[in-house]
Amino acid sequence: MLMRRSYKFRLDPSKTQKVMLQVWLDRCRELYNACLEVRKNHWERAKKSISLYDQVKELPEVKRECPEFKEINSQVLQTVPAKLDVAFRAFFRRTKAGQTPGYPRFRSSNRFNSFIHPQASVCKWTEKKVYLPCFGWVRWKPWKDLDTEGITPKTLTFKKEADGWYCIVSCEVEQPQPLESTGKHIGIDLGLHHLVATSDGDFLGNLEPIKRQEKRIRKLQSIAEKRKKSSHRRRKAVDQIAKAHQHLERSKKAQLDIISRNLVNENDLIAVEDLEIAQLINLQSLTPTMTRGIHRNFRLASLGLFTHMITYKAEEAGRLVIRVNPRGTSQECSTCGQIVPKDLSVRVHKCPYCGLGIDRDTNAAKNILKRTASKKRVPPAPVVPRDYEDQLRILTT
Repeated sequence: MLMRRSYKFRLDPSKTQKVMLQVWLDRCRELYNACLEVRKNHWERAKKSISLYDQVKELPEVKRECPEFKEINSQVLQTVPAKLDVAFRAFFRRTKAGQTPGYPRFRSSNRFNSFIHPQASVCKWTEKKVYLPCFGWVRWKPWKDLDTEGITPKTLTFKKEADGWYCIVSCEVEQPQPLESTGKHIGIDLGLHHLVATSDGDFLGNLEPIKRQEKRIRKLQSIAEKRKKSSHRRRKAVDQIAKAHQHLERSKKAQLDIISRNLVNENDLIAVEDLEIAQLINLQSLTPTMTRGIHRNFRLASLGLFTHMITYKAEEAGRLVIRVNPRGTSQECSTCGQIVPKDLSVRVHKCPYCGLGIDRDTNAAKNILKRTASKKRVPPAPVVPRDYEDQLRILTT
């Protein structure tokens, strides 16, 4: 069985190549905005939608009218309307589901940071360089050998980030062999003081370093606001903010990746809460001050990303992840089953019926694990595309 996996490599382009990459990126952004404007105007005038095929068919005419697009690979240009089509499909899906739809927006230079070559078979690479048709050879730093058996590169994405350019290679790889059984089952409670509390009494993850990084970002933002607009000092401050955000995101993902990997490797069954983050944030019982703290901590903890990491890693490793209803898990005693009411400020569970005294989150994790006994094994959830290459593959197959 084949699965998709992406490998991210750092590029080391020359000064001339950096300019060329930026030109390609700007041209793709201009094409994206033009395609969006055509779709919008056509619907307002004729009340009809334009398909992806219609917009791709117009690309040769665009090249004749705008010669600057001729220097860009044609397959790269074809992925731009496909990217817009993905946004419109998501918009229509949310509209039908009764959610806040969010109409696709025109992209500024800060909101369009990548372009895609959809056929890796026509690209070439060595240990030091990668070749993009119509562009040339670019130095890169690969940490993975893509020519090994069982790895089939499919698409190449060139992405601009705060600290430079990267090449993301999306590959088809063989499904790894399931891990050996350990016979262990565990329940986890996703908290805000500690990221994860397990039914074994362990606490994993720490938000304090992440909070310090966010505090530094707020300080840099305050400095940038005092700088004169369009000045060199303001642009320098904005670049520092972007790099600080990048460091924050990488720190969070690194911590979540380590925790989720250890949980999957050590346990055959993982019971997690089936959380609705939006509903938790909008709790009516919270004061405005508590609400602000809940908002900030949920955003920093990235609980949705953590649950997603556990799900797909467990699927690859042959482990079982069961989602249970978390309602009342903090109030119910894990030993005797009696209800012990308490608000969020009470961090210790003390049962007056059986005398149990443990941490509130540990008690909730034990209850989460207990609730899996009454649940049948459910099939894995449908795989959600984790990047644009996967979305494009689903649309074109």
